[in-house]
Amino acid sequence: MTVTKQYHYYLHFDRGTAEVTDEHYRTSLWQVVLRANGIPEHRIAIETHDDPADPCDVGVAMRRLEALRRHLVAESVLEQRLEMHAHARNCCKETPGELARRAEIILFPRVASLFPDVGDQFLSHMEVSILQSAVDAVASHDDVRCKELEGQYTKVEWKRIVGHESLRKWTEAGARHPLYVFGGFKMPRPTRG
Repeated sequence: MTVTKQYHYYLHFDRGTAEVTDEHYRTSLWQVVLRANGIPEHRIAIETHDDPADPCDVGVAMRRLEALRRHLVAESVLEQRLEMHAHARNCCKETPGELARRAEIILFPRVASLFPDVGDQFLSHMEVSILQSAVDAVASHDDVRCKELEGQYTKVEWKRIVGHESLRKWTEAGARHPLYVFGGFKMPRPTRG
């Protein structure tokens, strides 16, 4: 059975540190390891942040990312499953303080690119999210959302995600994808006004 569910975890850090000290967040980190080892077909996206308004915290996002990477690898999570991003400086101006000093860890399905000649052989978390948005829009016959999505990404991005140069071509071909076990969809023809 294909696992399509995603799992989201949030960790918060003390000022200027890369250590998870709060017991609640340590439990969340333990759950990440447990779930990652329990669902080996999932990849793990880790995004760390620092608080640019706090001089003690500026530049700590990379240390947080490295500490989480080391922890997961030490707990038998294969490094090639990790997708890592550090957001420093001006990323969190609208959410200063503890909310800015965070890490987001998302376990998501490992999905092979349908156009592996370009980029990584597996879709990134962002690409899997785009796929899910496309599936939702097509399944609900939401023409407006389909058109919005179509225009947001390039031909190469659509080929990587759905194997066709556009969302429209994918839906016309039956909107099938190996991640989903159900049959294809038929997208309604747009009405002309």
